[in-house]
Amino acid sequence: MFDNQWIIKKIKDSKQSVNDCLLSSRNISNIETYLHPSHEQFLDPFTINEMEKVVERIISAIYAMEKIVIYGDYDVDGITSTTMLVKFIRELSNNIEFYIPHRLEQGYGLSIQAVNEVLLMKPDLLITVDCGVVSFEEVSLLKSEGVDVIITDHHQSKENLPDAYAVLCNTRIDNTYENPYLSSSGLTYKLLQALDTRLTLTKDLDEYLQLATLGLVADVVPLIGENRAMVSIGLESLRNTKVEGIKALFDIAGVSLQEPITTYHLGYMVCPRINATGRMDHANTAVALLLENSQRKATVLATKFDQLNKQRQIEQQRIYEEVLKKLHETNDDHGVIVLGNKNWHYGIIGIVASKVQEATNRPVILLDIKEGIAKGSGRSINGFNLVEALTYCSDYLIKYGGHEKAAGVTLNEGNIDSFKEAMNDYYSKLELTKKHEIIIDLEISSADITEEMINELTKLQPFGESNKRPVFLVRNVVFSNTRAIGKEKNHFKGQWVFDCLTFNCKKQLSLLTSNQDYDVVCYPNINVWKNQKSIQLIIYDYQLSSGHDISLLTCISAVIHKSDYEGKLNSFLRSSLLKENLIHYAESISDNFELIIKREDIIKVYKITKKVDILSATDKIDNLKTYQVYLGMKILKELDLIDFIENGLITFTKIVIKDNKQSLENSTLYNIFKSE
Repeated sequence: MFDNQWIIKKIKDSKQSVNDCLLSSRNISNIETYLHPSHEQFLDPFTINEMEKVVERIISAIYAMEKIVIYGDYDVDGITSTTMLVKFIRELSNNIEFYIPHRLEQGYGLSIQAVNEVLLMKPDLLITVDCGVVSFEEVSLLKSEGVDVIITDHHQSKENLPDAYAVLCNTRIDNTYENPYLSSSGLTYKLLQALDTRLTLTKDLDEYLQLATLGLVADVVPLIGENRAMVSIGLESLRNTKVEGIKALFDIAGVSLQEPITTYHLGYMVCPRINATGRMDHANTAVALLLENSQRKATVLATKFDQLNKQRQIEQQRIYEEVLKKLHETNDDHGVIVLGNKNWHYGIIGIVASKVQEATNRPVILLDIKEGIAKGSGRSINGFNLVEALTYCSDYLIKYGGHEKAAGVTLNEGNIDSFKEAMNDYYSKLELTKKHEIIIDLEISSADITEEMINELTKLQPFGESNKRPVFLVRNVVFSNTRAIGKEKNHFKGQWVFDCLTFNCKKQLSLLTSNQDYDVVCYPNINVWKNQKSIQLIIYDYQLSSGHDISLLTCISAVIHKSDYEGKLNSFLRSSLLKENLIHYAESISDNFELIIKREDIIKVYKITKKVDILSATDKIDNLKTYQVYLGMKILKELDLIDFIENGLITFTKIVIKDNKQSLENSTLYNIFKSE
């Protein structure tokens, strides 16, 4: 766990239920609407700018049997949007095709190369989905060739819009639509609603809502208002889906249609397999799967997607490890991470950028360099708007676009250093905190955690952006039977009132020791094993209940367990921790931060060891700080004055006093940490 800053929104009122407190802390005013999403919360699609014009043009093209081409993007949002429009229009006209660019060869969105290929299809009407709102040159080329272009997109627009026939975009400057947070698939669903109304088809649009739900979840849009209603109803509808492609994906991912479908199932189990096609192959096959009516063929395709996803995971891990290694070797402590490589897969660096951002709490842009051109993907943190930052650096870019938290970029290889410098110049102007903020919804006690309470929490679903899974703070947790679990031994399990688990915390496992009080940030769930239900806590973060900073002890431990520690302490701490990927810890060690221990401090520790055979660094010893007790024990052992067994980082057991005499100056540790 890194150097996190906890922000506790509310302490549970004993007179209120957990759900009532949560709704209060999240400022939910219309509780009935929030807890019971319905179709009534769907907004009028004709209030979207230019919707009437778009509907009339599409209907005209259908009646005139004009050639319609849907131009989509290669991620889940673009794939589902493409599928929805093709399926809907194909039931009214056979004169429709779709085109999705190849991620590696053509990149995101409209490009001159792709437009020239589309022109060979001889379209009369081209409808973009999930792209096009900044494609000025490409739209002009299509228009010059007599093609009407309708843009449907949700990415950040510029002040001016391309000279298209019409632009459906809920982020445009003059947007009048009440919901500016639709993904492309959500926007496409609104278009289908409008077409259905104007054509008086009264079609059952559940199948289309199911596809839209995949895109809404995959694109991590805020799950509030209309979005929340669409996803909630869509998730319930997915349990009865008739789309063979979706059923095959659920089956290959191990998602049971007999149980409630959640955003977790889609976001972490189903959508990555769809995305893998665009990353490792071609997204055309994903559209083919979602349009497929044969169960057998759908199963074959889904199996292929599963294999592609496994290949993607292997490649992703390789690149991730290379990025971390590069950061450590260069001691890169700039605000924004900008790294490029000629051996990084363009289709995967976006996922890796997201993982690096989570690991470092820094904005990250990773670049795939080919033939002098660097194409990359960025992920950002709170307070750092990627699109605004890229606009600031636009002199060094060929093109860019995206959202506040995620964006794509293309530039000449020779401009990478200048681009990095400009990005960090923009970052420095914002004066952002380097601490990672963890928003805690509610502080509760163990008595509040019941099966009934956990079942009540499900009423707050669907969870996602702007409606996160509730996070709780529980104080004074004492673990027993602690152990590392998992194939790589990088997960932790321990017992308390309930089973407790934390994932991917290999470097901090030694901190979670028995017989210590911890405050833990967690959420509870129900675990089912051999038809037996039990409550378990999934832990996000933790600290000693005494308030001592675990990260500080980790820093000291990093020094003590090095054989070559010498020189200026802070410099060594920083360089050592950066090499160990404890970047947040390293950043917390400033040049004027002093760690000292005095002769009398060590004497106090020594006197206590004569009276006990078990000692914790958090024990109160004449107001000594935790790190001073810890250092005192280490120095005494280094001088062979005592011996003990360490239980994790904090606890010393089986303490034995030795009949020796030594000068403190013979201790290397003492000479480093002693007060001058």
